[in-house]
Amino acid sequence: MSILLTITIALLVTFVGARTATHFKYPPILGQFIASLFLAVPLIKNNIFTPESAAAIETFAELAIIFLLLLTGLVTDIDRINQCKKKSILTAVFGSLIPLFLGTAAGYTMGFPLITSIVLGISLSITAEGANMAILLQLKKVKTKVGSILISAGMLDDIFGMIYLAIILILANRNNITTLFLFPVKLFIFIGIVWAASKIIPSVLSLFEKKRKDIAMFNVVILSALILAIFSELAGLSAIVGAFIAGIILQKSFKLKKDEKYEEHEMETFLFGFIIPFFFINIALNFDFRSLAQEPLLILIVFSIAIAGKMAGALLVKLFDHLSWKQAYLIGWGMNSRGVIELVIANIALKTGLISTALYSAIVMMAILTTIVSLFFIRNIIKNDPKITS
Repeated sequence: MSILLTITIALLVTFVGARTATHFKYPPILGQFIASLFLAVPLIKNNIFTPESAAAIETFAELAIIFLLLLTGLVTDIDRINQCKKKSILTAVFGSLIPLFLGTAAGYTMGFPLITSIVLGISLSITAEGANMAILLQLKKVKTKVGSILISAGMLDDIFGMIYLAIILILANRNNITTLFLFPVKLFIFIGIVWAASKIIPSVLSLFEKKRKDIAMFNVVILSALILAIFSELAGLSAIVGAFIAGIILQKSFKLKKDEKYEEHEMETFLFGFIIPFFFINIALNFDFRSLAQEPLLILIVFSIAIAGKMAGALLVKLFDHLSWKQAYLIGWGMNSRGVIELVIANIALKTGLISTALYSAIVMMAILTTIVSLFFIRNIIKNDPKITS
């Protein structure tokens, strides 16, 4: 089957899912995610997807995350994030360390080697920024207090994820330890590039605005995200960190011209209409239905620890700051989605023999289930109490 036909079928399935979810008054992205699981059914998966088409979808999924964080940067209220700085740091730290500890302890208790147990703990500790941002954007809650906490905590969580990934690479290949020592230098260079971009991008946008080159302005937005994403990766960070920073720079540029909504609508239409579905399709393609029958207890244990660890981390923040219990509960579900970095870590660990196929399948299943469950809870909690995010 051709790559074009495969992509068309996959988009059609997610489109039907999105429309079905909308009919029942749920966010379209929830329908896209659930519908994408239909593509993971072995009979369908084996007959529709080839290695080439799966690779193409993975590439689209990577772009989806980059552009999603770009849009998040465009609409993020930086002043609000500064106000929530303490809460965000506490949420990120507790939300990362508690699942890391619980996962490692559980793995070791179940008889896995220490290194394998650490990989499990790391996989449970990372939040998927993409799923959170998608639903916050569609519920129009990005600029709220809880939305700002989730955004900034999620960004910190991604940085933790990159550090964890470096640790996994060191465990897998001792020669990579030199990369760790080069990280501060690369980070310093990246900060310099960001400073230069903050001066260059507004000037380029102003140039095209004067000439009323709307398409050129849109191209500048896309290229800004991609270029900073590339330099972010070269610095040893995640590409989404660079994309988010690009969004912040662009947001300030549009605000200076009192035209901050200019690219936001264009980008949102492009994202949710075409590329975001690939993010969910790619996660589904990593799922193996046979794991449900082969290791049900392992999946249940991993899933339960994942939920409990993130929820405990969020509720613990309540003891140190002025959040309501309901807000802490909502943040706990917001931090519970998984999807990208932990799957990368699990995939590297599998290929290097640090974890078994059974444990890998359990981690993938956990990522899918926690994301679906968290999206349901976030949507329902906010629907029942719209002011909870304020």
